[in-house]
Amino acid sequence: SEIISAIRDAEKRHPELEIGGCATVVDAGKCRMYMKNFGEFFLDQVKSASTIIFSRTQLLTPDRVEKSRLLIEEAHPGARIITTPWDDMEPDFMMEVIETGKPIDLHHDHHHDEDEDEHEHHHDHDHDDHDHAGACCGHDHHHHHHHHGHDADEVFTSWGRETAKKYSDDQIRSILKTLSESDENSYGIILRAKGMVPRADGTWINFDMVPEESEVRDGAADYTGRLCVIGSKLNEEKIAELFGV
Repeated sequence: SEIISAIRDAEKRHPELEIGGCATVVDAGKCRMYMKNFGEFFLDQVKSASTIIFSRTQLLTPDRVEKSRLLIEEAHPGARIITTPWDDMEPDFMMEVIETGKPIDLHHDHHHDEDEDEHEHHHDHDHDDHDHAGACCGHDHHHHHHHHGHDADEVFTSWGRETAKKYSDDQIRSILKTLSESDENSYGIILRAKGMVPRADGTWINFDMVPEESEVRDGAADYTGRLCVIGSKLNEEKIAELFGV
């Protein structure tokens, strides 16, 4: 909603600008989890978009996809929900679906019942959309959001650190497994972790993690090692200890 508002403000100064379509990507396998843990921010994206694009549906059973579709449909009746795997659609067709979705009416969608605001939060977002590594790694950064007239301070935070420490692939996999299994009483509710760090032999590791899924791969050298963890109720001291920094 904040992005849409910014564009609406810009339209007043630049009449040639217009919103051609508004879509948000949701990991179909983690929809319920994101809605439960990051409700307010997740729902803001869902309610602001005319089209919801499910990702990773090719990895799920049709029943699982349908359950997620019903959750989104309940949160935003009338939104188009793309459930077909991306590889099965031409890009131009996907853009046509996005651009012909119903227009966004901020005055309607963002004055909803107060009880909906009692959700904890998302990004997902599906935070697969948010490339926070460059923005957040190397410093501690807190996001302060003010939605629907109340303060959601500290709900969604990120921890970042720069380091020259060297890691092995197994060390990173073990750390990501620990973070993936974390809850609010241990390291916090982890939405995403990512970074790039050197190995002892001079090569580099790039890693990404979302709940229940992680990837460790070869990467290009960076100017120093960088770590980033995003979520809510983060125990930053324990996360730093886990990475040994």
